[in-house]
Amino acid sequence: MTRVALSARSPATFDQTGRNVANHATKRSRVGPSNRAGALAGAAGATTPVVYSLMDRAPEVEQLLRDLMARAKAGDADGVGELFAPGAATLLVGSEPGDWYPDGEAAVVHLRDSLEKYGVVPFEPYAPVAWSEGSVAWFADRPTIVFPQVRIPVRITGVAVGGADGWRIVQIHFSSGVPDEPLLNG
Repeated sequence: MTRVALSARSPATFDQTGRNVANHATKRSRVGPSNRAGALAGAAGATTPVVYSLMDRAPEVEQLLRDLMARAKAGDADGVGELFAPGAATLLVGSEPGDWYPDGEAAVVHLRDSLEKYGVVPFEPYAPVAWSEGSVAWFADRPTIVFPQVRIPVRITGVAVGGADGWRIVQIHFSSGVPDEPLLNG
């Protein structure tokens, strides 16, 4: 880590990514050797301490995920679109090989097209969970999509950012779990 004095009263400590970590040693944080958090250390075997924060549960983001599933279940394409952040940073990844939609507008267009194609996506939430650090959060759930002819277990993971308009989705991934063997054996 590099120490830099921003002023006589507030020295800053930067980690390998340039993040100011000087004030992260609070009751919500842990300081550990880099081998405990190897990926954060930036280099295997580095002896520089890594500071990482414990995240807080984010019930507002859990509700954002429930709202997404409820709106999809109701076939509310406009309502689903409202939950996504606009702009180039937003990404939707689906379960089909070509399902990769960078940009908020492309993601929303794909979701609208899907709702038009299927009418509704009848999600049954399982146990949405979300954690945040400041204005960034991640979420996950293992809902089931329940069509009359089939029940499809899926997984949803994503990232949301908080702002003046509340929490909005900037990255979401829908997938169906498949065993490793068929993938490995072609």
